[in-house]
Amino acid sequence: MNKRKCVVISVVAALMLLLTGIVAYWLQRNKESVSDRINRKASETDAAEKVEAGNDTVEQDSPEETTTEEATTEDYRQICGDNILMIGSVKVELLSADVLEGDDISAETEYPVEYFQYEELPASNLLEDITDWDSVWNASAELKEMKESPYNAYTDEEYDEIWARNQEVVDKYTYTKTMPQKVYFIKCRLTNEASVAVTNTFPLEVTSVSETGELTSREDLRYFDKPIYTEGEGRSMRYFFFKLEGQESMECTIGLVVPQEFGENDHHYYGNAPEGSLGQYDPTTLPNFVDIDALPRTEK
Repeated sequence: MNKRKCVVISVVAALMLLLTGIVAYWLQRNKESVSDRINRKASETDAAEKVEAGNDTVEQDSPEETTTEEATTEDYRQICGDNILMIGSVKVELLSADVLEGDDISAETEYPVEYFQYEELPASNLLEDITDWDSVWNASAELKEMKESPYNAYTDEEYDEIWARNQEVVDKYTYTKTMPQKVYFIKCRLTNEASVAVTNTFPLEVTSVSETGELTSREDLRYFDKPIYTEGEGRSMRYFFFKLEGQESMECTIGLVVPQEFGENDHHYYGNAPEGSLGQYDPTTLPNFVDIDALPRTEK
């Protein structure tokens, strides 16, 4: 009997040692290093900021509007053509465009002025001050030295004094560029592919591409006829937001005021630039851009 008890005790002790080893190994394997923990926290912070900034923002007003579904990123152009871009889980079909330019812009009456964000018609030309900074640096050693100095090398007072002494140099190499503008009034169909309500915003920028492949983009979205924020700060900061219930579709019109950046043969693409691209991307090859010059014209 005592011998049997010793055997049982030995087996239990062996099992406890084995279990202790397994737990220790598991803890060690899953232990985060300091650097891993910092990276994880940074990633979580970035993700939270993106959501808060409206990157497929989901309304939190009521429980039924909360979702854990990931945004759809499928390339719908493979099955639906080149007139589609995705905003999170929302499919945006650009159906047709009515393009106005010159005097037609100021004479326009079909699209109510109250649906422009600032409730005024755009000008037929964009006047923009352009400074040839390379010539400025070559003409003013003082300004060039200040430009190449480390941050906080000058006080605010010193900075202002140097600019004031060299204002004539800056003015000499600054000129006003006149760029004719086009307004693309684009009819759209939005469809929420998710099963819950989603609030998000249209892309703000149009990418212009020259005949030689030079590229630039600027915020050109000015018109929206189905806004949900129409007063005060909401209008100025969130005018181009929309809200769709799960599986809901909506038709609307947006207006893009696009200057001729490079000349009459500019080509224009509407969509979201890739994160971290820093202006180095080709909208002609990316699935989330639409060639707005190739859209069919709106029938009247």
